[in-house]
Amino acid sequence: MDIYNLKDIEKIYVFGGLNDRFTDITHRIMEEGFCNSLVIAIGNKNFTFYDFNTIKEKFEESNSYFASNNINLFIIRGNDLDPMIFENKLINFSNIKTISDYSIIKTKNKNILCIGGSISYNRDWKITYEELTSKFNKEKSSLYFENECFNLDKNKINELKEIKDNIDYIVTQTAPFSVDNISYLSKIKFFKYNKVLLKDVIKEKKKIDSLFKTLKKNNTIKKWLYSENEYDIVTSYERVDFIPVMMDTFLDISKENKMKEKELLSFNDLFHELIS
Repeated sequence: MDIYNLKDIEKIYVFGGLNDRFTDITHRIMEEGFCNSLVIAIGNKNFTFYDFNTIKEKFEESNSYFASNNINLFIIRGNDLDPMIFENKLINFSNIKTISDYSIIKTKNKNILCIGGSISYNRDWKITYEELTSKFNKEKSSLYFENECFNLDKNKINELKEIKDNIDYIVTQTAPFSVDNISYLSKIKFFKYNKVLLKDVIKEKKKIDSLFKTLKKNNTIKKWLYSENEYDIVTSYERVDFIPVMMDTFLDISKENKMKEKELLSFNDLFHELIS
């Protein structure tokens, strides 16, 4: 488990991901004029679809500007990204990094746990696309990674229990099943035609529920942030605010976010909706 100390940082932003090339995030940050800040980016967009060395060079070019302005860009893995880039920290400049799951970032006022990964809802399309393109291209362009999903790592969870500092915030690509109900309802038709995917997603969500319950025992968690495409609505659950961060959006978590809360369905009601 990696711990990053940014004790001089107060301004913190979470970025929900790009609909365009992921390296464009550095230009977006420069345009926003962020200084003396931390940006945690959820890596939804596949920058490994392009030449990785070129992508790495682009981040390196931006790193000097980030360092001189004390901007720290930490990227957690999304389901469009090769997990090995994050596990092995293949982008590891002074101020721009891909970080591994269960990394903790300590800022002046907050301790933030970061865990990436989730199942792709278009998983079957990715697999089919790779099979078709491999017939025409010698070099494989990976879109689907078998280990893309959220990983409930018991060893790292045990390490978290040994940490004396409280975990204030958690950032993941996806939310626990208990709080992500409205988002799921928007995908009912898709799940109706793919029961295997539905089963796998529910299983993954329940793992995140398990993580939440475990961490809640030893920590006073204030907010949990996750990437979202549909609903910009906060869920308050067991005294924790679960906040969706929309695509192409920077959310300032240095201050309180007053957002409309959403009504939760019970697990049984939701499951009935999905399979009926």
